[in-house]
Amino acid sequence: MATLPHEAGGRLGVDGDRLVTVGDEWTEWIVGERPAATSFSNDAGLTTVRTAPDGGTLVTLDGSGVLRAWELPGGRLAAERAWQGSVLKDGDFSVDGETFLTSSALGGAAAFETTDWALVEGSVRPGARRRVVAMSDGFVLVRYERGHLERRGGHGATAQKVRFVGPTGLHDAAARADGSAAVFVGDGHTHRLDAGGETTRELPGIPEARAVAVANASPRLVVGTADGVRRHDPDTGAEQLRYPGSDDLIIDVAISPDDRLVAATTLDGQVRVWELESGRPVLSLRAHAGRAASVDFEPDGRGLWTAGWDGTARRIALTDVDRPADALVEQARERWGLSLDEALDAVARQGHSLR
Repeated sequence: MATLPHEAGGRLGVDGDRLVTVGDEWTEWIVGERPAATSFSNDAGLTTVRTAPDGGTLVTLDGSGVLRAWELPGGRLAAERAWQGSVLKDGDFSVDGETFLTSSALGGAAAFETTDWALVEGSVRPGARRRVVAMSDGFVLVRYERGHLERRGGHGATAQKVRFVGPTGLHDAAARADGSAAVFVGDGHTHRLDAGGETTRELPGIPEARAVAVANASPRLVVGTADGVRRHDPDTGAEQLRYPGSDDLIIDVAISPDDRLVAATTLDGQVRVWELESGRPVLSLRAHAGRAASVDFEPDGRGLWTAGWDGTARRIALTDVDRPADALVEQARERWGLSLDEALDAVARQGHSLR
C-alpha cells in the first residue's frame, strides 16, 4: 500500500491515473499501475502453488487447511476459503480454468467455482487424497489406498473409480496441459491414463520415482528421486539424462508449457532449472528456508512460482535466462551503480562484518 506525505493536504480528487491533492499547495501525482507481485506470505506452511490456465490467478494451499486465491499480476487477495482443518495436500485448475479441485489429508476433497470461489454443491467427499490432476474430461485424484484412483466430473461433484493395473501405491501424478493424458508413479511402478479411459496402462517402472512431470508435446517424462532429477523415455522406461547438480532429495518437478525447461524443488529449499533436452543448468537458488514443497510454471513460461513450508510463495522470473552473462552484468551495473567486482567486494565485506 502506498501513502502520501502529510504535507499533501486533506482534500483530493482522482482523474484516471492522476491524483490531485490540495493543502498549502495544489499538487498533481501520477499514479502508476500496481507493481507485479513477486511473493506472498502466510502463517502456515504452504503445500501447493498453482497458476490458472489464463495466468490471471495464483492459488496457494497450506498446512492449516486454507485455500487462498491471488489476482495476478497485482497480487490482490481475491478469496480465502477454509472448510476443514487438515492439511491441504494438492489442488489443480480444470483445463478450462472454471473449477479448482483440492485434496486434503483428512477432510476430503472439495471443488470451487473460480468466478466467485463458491464451494461447488455436493463436491465435498470424505477420505484422504494425495494428489489431484486435471484432465480434459474432469479430474483424477490419487487416494492413499492401494489400487485406487478416483475420477471427478468437470465441476468436481460426481465421482467414480478408475481401475489401474497392479496392486501398488501411488505417490505423485502429472498431466499434460491440454489434459489429454496423465502419468502416475509410485513404488517403482508407472501408469498412464488417457482422457476418457476407464483403465490405466502400466508403463515400464521407474525405480525410486517420488515426483513426476510429463512433457506436453514430446515423449518425455521427468522424475524426481531421493538423489536427483532424471529424464526417461515413457515407452521403454530407459533413463535418457541425469540433470547435473541435482543430488538432493527432490520434492517436486515441473516442465514448462513449451517443453523447454524443467524445474525441481528440494527438501532444503533449493530451486533448480535446466534445459529439458540438453540438461544445461539455467538457474539455481535457495528460495525457501526449508522444504520447497511445490513448483509451477506460468502458462506463458515467463516465470515460475514455488511454495515452501516457510509460509511463502515466490515468483522467479525466467525472462533473462537466455541472455549472455555479460549483458546481465551490465544490466546489474546500471541498476546498482556498481561494477561486478565492486558488488562482490561489498558482499564480502558484509559477510565479514556479520562474522
